[in-house]
Amino acid sequence: MSSNTAETRNSAESSNNGVEEGRKQRRITIITGNERKRKDIARHIGDQIEYEFVEMEIEEIQGTAQEIIRKKLEEAHKIAKGPVIVEDYSLYIDVLKGFPGPYVKFLLVNGELGEIVKNLRPLGEITCRSECVYGYIDENNKAHIFSADTKGVLVPAESETRGNWGIDSCLIQEGTTKPYRYLTEEEQDRVSIRKRTIEKLLKHIKNSVSSAN
Repeated sequence: MSSNTAETRNSAESSNNGVEEGRKQRRITIITGNERKRKDIARHIGDQIEYEFVEMEIEEIQGTAQEIIRKKLEEAHKIAKGPVIVEDYSLYIDVLKGFPGPYVKFLLVNGELGEIVKNLRPLGEITCRSECVYGYIDENNKAHIFSADTKGVLVPAESETRGNWGIDSCLIQEGTTKPYRYLTEEEQDRVSIRKRTIEKLLKHIKNSVSSAN
């Protein structure tokens, strides 16, 4: 695990954030060690809820995407000791029977994903499905899972496929014509599965607060 650094974000104190004044919502902790994720999350959440980041990587178990996110959420809750959010991402390559799935992050350490795509290219179009999953434990210690996915194709990357932009350098999502990395911010927002998943999460949080008032 990396250093436990917390970064607090502003929250709206009026009804504009969907949280009524009659009940003050506890600040939610979002745990991730990925800087790019933090920037994306902050942009998509804006000031709709009150939250803080804790910069930390949580060790992941082996299992399905659902098993991994639930265990990751359980460990995050021990750290946050309150409402907490975690994210996980999977890439399922059809010709490889769904590999690497939730283990794709390990193929981005040294750019192995790029080599796999390059080697698969002679077999034809490399179809795939990517999925973004969010886990959230609320004030009542109840776990909630949200997800969004999209189909696409993988193409040899023009740049290295390690680190934060590894997948996006070679993934052309359905409805687009070039890798996600090279889309404009507006184009990315139209197809972003992270954005769609966060929207589902925020809708749940706002509805929960409204129903409690």
